[in-house]
Amino acid sequence: MPTLTTMDDTPEIGALVEVRGQRWVVSEKAAGGAASTLLDLQSVEDGRYGETLSVIWEVEPGRRLLPAGSLPDVTPHGFDAPDRLAAFLDAVRRQLIAELKQLREAAGLTQDEVAERLDWHPTKVFRIETGRTGPHPNDVRGMLDIYGVKDQRQREALIQLAKHARKRGWWYSYRDVLPSRYEFFIGRESEASSIRTFELAVIPGLLQNEDYARALVRGGPLELDLEDIERRVEVRMTRQRILTRKDRPQLWAILDEAAIRRTVGGPEVMHSQLQHLITAMEEGKTTIQVVPYDVGAYPGTTGSFIILGFPTSTDVDVVYMETIGGNLWVDKAEEVEHYVTAFDHLRAVALSPDDTRDMLLAASEALT
Repeated sequence: MPTLTTMDDTPEIGALVEVRGQRWVVSEKAAGGAASTLLDLQSVEDGRYGETLSVIWEVEPGRRLLPAGSLPDVTPHGFDAPDRLAAFLDAVRRQLIAELKQLREAAGLTQDEVAERLDWHPTKVFRIETGRTGPHPNDVRGMLDIYGVKDQRQREALIQLAKHARKRGWWYSYRDVLPSRYEFFIGRESEASSIRTFELAVIPGLLQNEDYARALVRGGPLELDLEDIERRVEVRMTRQRILTRKDRPQLWAILDEAAIRRTVGGPEVMHSQLQHLITAMEEGKTTIQVVPYDVGAYPGTTGSFIILGFPTSTDVDVVYMETIGGNLWVDKAEEVEHYVTAFDHLRAVALSPDDTRDMLLAASEALT
């Protein structure tokens, strides 16, 4: 068992603990550190969704970390939400990246110097530290040697993180129908605490209903057979599960009026989609605004984008954009700031949420 100095020392995401003689890994941590969700370690190693425990911690005499014995706190239940495993895996990857970057900087080495010493491609360390490449445990061993990390417990903990970080998310089985680097986007999206999205022509993916999504994929730029269309729709619907979690992200969507006027799938499908947007606005933690036609030129006319924000200060916002030729990421803070400023301007020129709801209702009624 871990030893505590204060309750703030409760294990972080990715840490290993033992409860009731079984090994678990922390997959979620409540604010304040008093509670955690533990994922059965064996299920992670097997790449499946296993049993979890919801645990409330207390500090016993001797400063040992134990489940609170006086409370009915340890409750087994099925791990039936793949997006939660995706969020856990992404958190593990980000923790590993942060640790490796911090160790490199403490050693006074540049990315190029590390790559040269390990006889790697010059960009490999950059790709590892930006999350574009998941390091193999052997890569981590080599990096720790270069960084002068001698403590065996620290080395084993980071190597274990590398093993967990290489586990596959629920989307892996769809990789043959997903656009380039879309898997990385799903992982980051599942861990985001805020999602700001602007769409110029269509309803955002997280707010599409199934029939609208199917019509959109069918009419998209790629020639897909019926099975591939259905699999892409399944991915989109599964992504939306993050909006049903207790710790769901704040979603703020701004749409050009063209997105609600284009009758994707026909009047019946579009009517249902607009009703779906109205319902989403009433559920809380979802804000929708429309930029009306009469605004004229405005900051969004250059194209759609998504800004993902994260709960920890060590994670900077990232921007994601889809194009026909491939998907683009922006993760340099100074460049991301341009998109944040553009989104603030979009909020200013868009209709208020109440006026947006009125426009959605009128557009929906016009289709009946």
